[in-house]
Amino acid sequence: MPFSFRKWWLSCLCGLGLLGLWACSSVPLVSEGSSAVQAQAPAGLSVEALAAWQEIYQRHGVALRPFGDPSQGFAWWMALGGKAYVLSDLSDFDRLLRSGFFAHELDKYPPRFFTQAPLTEILLAAKTAGSVLAGGGVSQGFTVNALQRRLVVLSLDPAVYQVQDVAVALHHEIFHSIDDDPYASHWRACHPQPFVYEGHGEPPTAQAYPAPGFVSDYARSDLREDRAEVFAWMMAAPELAQALAAYSAQDAILACKQQGIADYLVQHFPNFNATWLQQVRWGLAAEVLPTLDKKPVRRLVLRRAPIALQTTSPFVPPRLPLALPELFKTYPRVTDFVSDLPYTTVSETVFSAWPEMEHWELQNHRMSTLPSGIEAWYHLKFLILRGTPLPTLPQTLEKLVHLQRVSADLAGPIEADFSTLAFFRELDLSLAPALTALPEGLTRQRFLPVLRLAGDGLESVQALAEMQGLRTLQLGPLPAWRQPLEDVKILVSRLPKLEQLVLSQNDWSEAQQQQLRQYLQNYPAVRLELTP
Repeated sequence: MPFSFRKWWLSCLCGLGLLGLWACSSVPLVSEGSSAVQAQAPAGLSVEALAAWQEIYQRHGVALRPFGDPSQGFAWWMALGGKAYVLSDLSDFDRLLRSGFFAHELDKYPPRFFTQAPLTEILLAAKTAGSVLAGGGVSQGFTVNALQRRLVVLSLDPAVYQVQDVAVALHHEIFHSIDDDPYASHWRACHPQPFVYEGHGEPPTAQAYPAPGFVSDYARSDLREDRAEVFAWMMAAPELAQALAAYSAQDAILACKQQGIADYLVQHFPNFNATWLQQVRWGLAAEVLPTLDKKPVRRLVLRRAPIALQTTSPFVPPRLPLALPELFKTYPRVTDFVSDLPYTTVSETVFSAWPEMEHWELQNHRMSTLPSGIEAWYHLKFLILRGTPLPTLPQTLEKLVHLQRVSADLAGPIEADFSTLAFFRELDLSLAPALTALPEGLTRQRFLPVLRLAGDGLESVQALAEMQGLRTLQLGPLPAWRQPLEDVKILVSRLPKLEQLVLSQNDWSEAQQQQLRQYLQNYPAVRLELTP
């Protein structure tokens, strides 16, 4: 819960003439020359977390500190924003550093952003509560932005992240810390009719886009919360940014607010321009963002942050269409593209724009079929498509003469004959639950050396004995597998080149495992591996 007390506080002091121009007018952000926090890492962190902490500090100049660190000089002015409780258990803080959560989120900000703000430290508390005038309830965090002080305090209490993860709260509070002119007339002008906010509300609820002009119910409570919520949706996750763009396309009020935030950012932080916001919107990873202006870009990685503290199922915006952005065509030398965003379509022009593509990996796609334009990628070696099961692996793939590996979720036949490809060596399939038998066309891959196969509905794999070229065979998990021991005995006896057999331990009882090991003593060339 951010510091809504500021409006009341400043209005009172303005009336008394105590703060003069600073409190009563728009003020520029403090210059980059402001004093910085000493780079003293908190005690008690693991080696890996400490390294992550130091990298964040060196890159951004912002120190992440547990609330209650003896090195901190706590002052009365912190109470303006709310109440924080000492973070004595550093396990969550340590884990979020080690997992890369903080690095992933803070790297979304342009170089020198935190020193220009200036925002020199972010405190992590066991839990937080609002100030008395803000209601005093449990919150996700608070911000102080008054009396020439800027401070963000974030709660690490999982109980307050039942609806949205901590990333939304982090960006929400960061915006409060730089929002020096929230009551400018242009924001209210976005509403065609006079509008009155509803007063301080509860933290964000599950209802997104509850009314035209607002991304959440919380945004309707106060003008400053409205601005911070719009910014958080622009920054926290590609799905939220895409939802915001889709809503704005049909909602002039919300479009006006989004543009207002973008204009405010570039006014105070020139690097925080439309291009940077677009890259953040599409989830470009930290290692890519700082080098976007240094062509050629060879590797694009677009990832969502892992769930950090949320203990319930993540809030999912409406399943809006999500096209792989044509924006990335501006990097024509890309050879490696990896993303876990739920793309629904890929434009034909994207394929022609990336003629050197070698590794295309979509880990959570929602495409209904494999785009035909993929045949333009003559140099493609690795094709990984996880997510919505594809209806087929089309014959078009035979045109990719350099293809070496295909990994996919599959719901139908294999039309391509990978035996025609000189370099092809690995097929990794996860079959849709509706497939109870091997997909048509699989056993035709007679010269395939490596096969990895899983499927919730698959009942038998005996027919794999026709694939005489197999050297490595990985099976499982196959929870519907009827006769695992009998099937594997047949495969081992009929696959003359088999060297490695990898099985899922959960598919086998202890007795079956023992019987299998005894049987394999007759085939010393086959190495068995049971995985958890």
